Amino acid sequence: MSAKDDVERATFAIGLTSIPLRKLDAKKEVISNASGCLVDYYGHRLLLSVSHKSLADGNWAIEEGFDRDKGTRLHQVGGLKYVARGDWGTLKRDAIDFSYASVPSDLVSLYQEIDAGRYITKQAQRTVFKETFETEPNPKELYAFSGQTRHSKENWFLCSTNMVVMGLTFERSEGDFHHFKLPFRHPGHDSFHGCSGAPIIDSEARVVALVCGGDTETDTVYGVSLKKMKPILDIETGRFVGA
Repeated sequence: MSAKDDVERATFAIGLTSIPLRKLDAKKEVISNASGCLVDYYGHRLLLSVSHKSLADGNWAIEEGFDRDKGTRLHQVGGLKYVARGDWGTLKRDAIDFSYASVPSDLVSLYQEIDAGRYITKQAQRTVFKETFETEPNPKELYAFSGQTRHSKENWFLCSTNMVVMGLTFERSEGDFHHFKLPFRHPGHDSFHGCSGAPIIDSEARVVALVCGGDTETDTVYGVSLKKMKPILDIETGRFVGA
């Protein structure tokens, strides 16, 4: 197998790591888009994403896949749970850019390529991670993420481009966030629209963060650390035992 084949295979695999999320209005039409990931965490299947895309509000759904006879199948989640960090002394509260929801243990999402005749030409199941979130970013490691961008509606169908970004390097951690250098000039925030919540993975396909934003001046993106979110997930899944 050639080096080109290896790159294409890796690119396709990375493209499967992100779960497309759709915000629906009262008529169940898509009005906003984001990303997330599915994780099996100690016997529970969870949807993880960020909260700055108003994922705690409105009716959000996971795109499960397309059926030629029935159209796009959606699993409605509603509003995702989110958390904040507070100080009892000052009563000050700061939101954490992280959201989550429990989903059925057999829920999956499919990556599909569909032709003009609405026939599926390529299909694969998107990744369900099996994680304990113990991995810290390493400056000697390379990272990647993917997400669906350039959303548009054509003849009542939602079309998008599956963006894959590879070759990120870890720069630093600040508070809840890890910062990564892009291997190219930051193309502008519109180019990444829809990637918020996408998992940032290392070369072993371990999730270290979820995409939150970026900086066009420093050509970086940053994501919320999932290792720091472990206590929240432990409470959600009943693993936390108080003192």
